[in-house]
Amino acid sequence: RLRLTGCINITGVGLTPLRGSVVIEKIDLTLVRDTENPNLHPEPKISCNDVLPILDSIIEREGRALKLLLFPRVWRKEGNVESDFHAFLFRYNRMLESDRITCMTCRCDLRDEEFRLANNNLYSLYYGTQTYTCSVCMDNYCHDCTDEDGQVFIGGACKKCDRQYCSKCKVGDWCDVCEKWCCEDCAPISNCSGCEKDICEDCKPTDFCSKCNNCYCEDCKMTGYCDKCNSFSCQDCKFTGRCGECNGCFCEDCKITGYCIKCKEFYCEDCKMAPFCGKCKDCFCEDCKMTGYCIKCKEFFCEDCKFTCFCDKCKESFCLDCKMVAFCGKCKVPFCEDCKYTGFCIKCKEFFCEDCKMAAFCGKCKDSFCEDCKITGFCSKCKECFCEDCKFTVVCGVCNDWFCEDCKSTWYCDECGEFHCEDCAHEL
Repeated sequence: RLRLTGCINITGVGLTPLRGSVVIEKIDLTLVRDTENPNLHPEPKISCNDVLPILDSIIEREGRALKLLLFPRVWRKEGNVESDFHAFLFRYNRMLESDRITCMTCRCDLRDEEFRLANNNLYSLYYGTQTYTCSVCMDNYCHDCTDEDGQVFIGGACKKCDRQYCSKCKVGDWCDVCEKWCCEDCAPISNCSGCEKDICEDCKPTDFCSKCNNCYCEDCKMTGYCDKCNSFSCQDCKFTGRCGECNGCFCEDCKITGYCIKCKEFYCEDCKMAPFCGKCKDCFCEDCKMTGYCIKCKEFFCEDCKFTCFCDKCKESFCLDCKMVAFCGKCKVPFCEDCKYTGFCIKCKEFFCEDCKMAAFCGKCKDSFCEDCKITGFCSKCKECFCEDCKFTVVCGVCNDWFCEDCKSTWYCDECGEFHCEDCAHEL
């Protein structure tokens, strides 16, 4: 066997020792390896004028062993009925026919098949190739016989490397899109689990689901490409959704924070928070139904579950379980317990801010009361307020000041029926 891989600068003169050989079985003049593209740039220098006379001397010999000739693409790419190479193909066909080549399986005479043993059709992509011969084992098969797996032994020449392979030597298959034979090394065939077509990688991109490993073409069932883990997922295995804001595609394991049950959008963590309500655990985006965020328990709450409001003074938001946020009983403005409340009236159960209504503590029992409820008066001397249950405060009938009983003694006048402080009583 002779192979001239990589010898792109030879003209073929050096093949003279092969003249009239009866032992050589295979001559490979493609100048490339099995899986390499036979289109060479720049074009090789191998010459028909130098090589064809040597090949003629071999095919004319009685008792020759030659079974397979593989010609360089530069000779085959432009067929011409007047060329020396085209004339040689007719002579080579006569040699093959004289050897009565039969199929290794069904033993049919390949001379009676549809195609010539050496393709001399000027308009064929495989012009100048042997039609029924495996380029590895050099066995001959018709295009009808199949192996145990139902695979035809020889389906045709690979559309890339131009070589014929039997199924025993190299796996290949027909592409349902380009309708050409492809060997596994040049253009792998994938079966789409969606449309069930056999498709080569040159015709339509196919991808494998990262979970079930089924193959799908781009027209069928892949939901998208995850921008984070760089994998595809089919609809049956793992949902891959798009962020409602940046339109990036993510699988459920990577970057989608949640699904808003109101606007029906997914959101990634880089674009918009789609948090869970701290109580009902439903997910809402920030534009839909969340009322606020509690800075203390770090939870979001939707409007259906638990109210969160802002303190009018510190502008922070709190849930009801963490820090009291209540409304002033008079102006109805919300305040947290740290900001502006003066107290809580134990009688009317209202909070009051300092701008609206005094909610004072009794100077004796220390309970807090608003001015409308239970405070009887204010002592002008000790500056304390007193509820009616603890200590009596009276007003002087002359100066109208209020005094508690501990500060300034008072006198009751039986004649006028009024109380008088000691300063006013002395004057009287």
